[in-house]
Amino acid sequence: MDNAAPPESATVLLAVSAPDDSAKELVRRLSEDGRTVHLAASAQEARDALAEHTPDVVILDAAADYAKELRQWLCLQDLEHSAGLVALYPAGGGPQKLSGFTVLEDESVVEPYELNDLVTVIDEEYARLAHERKHLRRSMQMYLPSDPNSVMHAGNFLARLLHDVNLEERERVLFVNAIREALDNAYRHGNRARPDRKISVEYDVDPTRAVVSIQDQGDGFDTDAYLGDGLDADAVSVARRSAQKSDEEAGGLGVMLMVRCVDKVEYNHKGNAVRLTKRLQEVPVS
Repeated sequence: MDNAAPPESATVLLAVSAPDDSAKELVRRLSEDGRTVHLAASAQEARDALAEHTPDVVILDAAADYAKELRQWLCLQDLEHSAGLVALYPAGGGPQKLSGFTVLEDESVVEPYELNDLVTVIDEEYARLAHERKHLRRSMQMYLPSDPNSVMHAGNFLARLLHDVNLEERERVLFVNAIREALDNAYRHGNRARPDRKISVEYDVDPTRAVVSIQDQGDGFDTDAYLGDGLDADAVSVARRSAQKSDEEAGGLGVMLMVRCVDKVEYNHKGNAVRLTKRLQEVPVS
């Protein structure tokens, strides 16, 4: 971790539904090895603790009624004040059971679990975060169902995440437009607007580039033809070809938009995942 404090000296926030005996026992156990542990039982208490103590790791009761709100709020903090997120799920739970647009945790533990296992996960998350901070990197994953509200929410959230990256405003707007188009394509063309299908999103930023990857659960498509359109064809030609195709085959205009808005558009072999890359401005050396 290169000069980072040892994991056992980490500051931990335990965000739960209620400060019951089990929560207090968990605080006691986590404190035994020298960790500083703070307990919160509401969104406001959690925010106050985050502002005052800047914890390295947040342990979140996934069943808490404020869990989704806190997940998103944590991700919008700057890298210096960000925290690793470990979710505690009840028996039978897990990320696949979450509903609506959700920012996923970095690690998770499902009941029943051994406290020693949880301690190991916390220490590993502390080490991962120390590495990200050193390299000025931020990574996160999101999950959403195929419905218009969730797609809109995901686009708005990613736009907020990109607000502080080192891009001129025009380039930021172009990037957000490409992301919204990719989300809409995943929803309409990839998943055929089926609410039982999901869309996964990965967000990764370092000092040189920002990358957003979006994957649906559809059958994919012939990406080579559309990427060729995006690079070589004009909008009128693509629009005419798209108008002659079925809705399942349409989408050339959207791909062309993405190609024109970012520095690189890459699809997986199947054609159901797209990776959008935008180079960031270099920070002047003083």
